[in-house]
Amino acid sequence: MLVTCFSTGEGGGGDGMSTKRRLVCALLLICLSVGHAHGQGGPTVEVFNDSRSEQAGAGSPLLQRLPVRVAVTTNAGFDTSVSTGAFSESRSSSFAQSGISLNYAFGTSRTRANLTANTSIIYYPELDSFQPDVDLRLAVKHQASRRLSLSAQILTRYGSQPIFRLSGNPDLDTNDSNQRGGNFLDSRSSLSASYQWLPRFSTVNSYSLRLRRYDEEAVAASRNRVEHRFGQQLRYLLLPVTTIVGEYRLALASYEDSSRDSTTNVLLGGIEQTFSSRLTGSFRAGVQFRSADGDGSDQTRPYFSSNVNYVLGENTEINWTSRYSIQESDSSDVTGPTSRTSFRTGLGLRHAITPRISASLSAYYSSNAGGSNTPNGNGSSSRDLLVFSLSASYAVNRHLSANVGYTHIEGASDGVASSRNRYTAGVNFAF
Repeated sequence: MLVTCFSTGEGGGGDGMSTKRRLVCALLLICLSVGHAHGQGGPTVEVFNDSRSEQAGAGSPLLQRLPVRVAVTTNAGFDTSVSTGAFSESRSSSFAQSGISLNYAFGTSRTRANLTANTSIIYYPELDSFQPDVDLRLAVKHQASRRLSLSAQILTRYGSQPIFRLSGNPDLDTNDSNQRGGNFLDSRSSLSASYQWLPRFSTVNSYSLRLRRYDEEAVAASRNRVEHRFGQQLRYLLLPVTTIVGEYRLALASYEDSSRDSTTNVLLGGIEQTFSSRLTGSFRAGVQFRSADGDGSDQTRPYFSSNVNYVLGENTEINWTSRYSIQESDSSDVTGPTSRTSFRTGLGLRHAITPRISASLSAYYSSNAGGSNTPNGNGSSSRDLLVFSLSASYAVNRHLSANVGYTHIEGASDGVASSRNRYTAGVNFAF
């Protein structure tokens, strides 16, 4: 329903939906999604593997006793670089934010599901501007038989600020930069089926759909797109702690401007290793073949990804994720590169200092280079981005907590440098 609401006209090539329809769809999203649990209303940094948190919790004792959790968050802070659209002037401003979140875990012995809905609104008094941020996540797993396992996932966000996410699951990645594009919808849905053919051999078939839509027409012409991804994975348990993986992926990207459409084939080999009870890792390496429909040029690039998770102790966890690959470009220039060769790496640390005090530290680096694969056959660009984020939380009691946070963004695009700092403090009440 959300995808249909924000889709463009027939064939996806229309001039976009009307302003009235955008407003109705935004209100519908806000009604469906209650709350923004974490209250960081600006640029967000996520470098942890999302799959672990989504798998956990559905069967935990706490959620069995209390499957629904609601949290109300109020924050205030200061941002040194704020803009309300892709081409508006960036200015510093204080801000106030409030939001609500809902988390509902439910299921049976064979089916587990987790629903998270967040919504918040931020007000910048110096700009006299309101910015929404709505997020909806649903993950379902079903054990159809002893050998067959099914899973489905929906991730939908409507907002205006960039998010920097890098996880062990490539379907969860975003390719955002510090560039703004105004309000946008990013919806990703996936289905997968895993079948255990032999005690040591299994296969995983998957399909995912990603929809990206911007409200501003000048940005939508080059950034709006639909991506279809198909995957076939062969898995062999070589040792109790070692799994060998072979994988094929097909990605089809369709833009409003058909000259930017592309097809990407990926061949990968990899290994998933449990080094110890505390250290696990997943590694993939292979090659990508990308062809663009508009100019007919082809690209061949290596592909590498890794995800390492280390649990130092009961209260400390470190995660490191890296990826080198071809990515679809989010440039607002219709004559710019249709793709970018991207290297991204993220390091995250979570630590419970005391039973009441916890802290997290994240660092994210991205380097993107646009090649000659452009609609007019020439031109190249580069973009580097460094994001650093630090946050801490103090639990006053089991319902009330106080939090502070700091995010620093340092960017350079074609030799032009920019920076951004965001400070925030607030309270969170959960029940």
